[in-house]
Amino acid sequence: MRSLFFKIAGVLLLLGSLTAGWLWTDYQAFQERGLTLEGEGATFEVVPGMSLRSVARLLHERGILDRPRYLVLLGRLSGKAQQIQVGEYRIAPGTTPVELLDAMA
Repeated sequence: MRSLFFKIAGVLLLLGSLTAGWLWTDYQAFQERGLTLEGEGATFEVVPGMSLRSVARLLHERGILDRPRYLVLLGRLSGKAQQIQVGEYRIAPGTTPVELLDAMA
């Protein structure tokens, strides 16, 4: 019985490690991948009281950002989540999430 427990625990640990590795790789690729824009880009406005999560949700709803949680995570890890400035922003084609966050902070 004890041997079965360790086999199951080992399999679960392996699956968890593989999942974590895949998510980290996907997050790293997200940082370098350009945002989804058509034509000459897009504009959006950050109004007073908007959080980075609200901005990410707005961009996701407009089809610009495919993984809003990753943008929020990027903001938290970089320390810029609380530094988002009010204003109107233009996103040029090829802009990466890192560049977008730098422009807003």
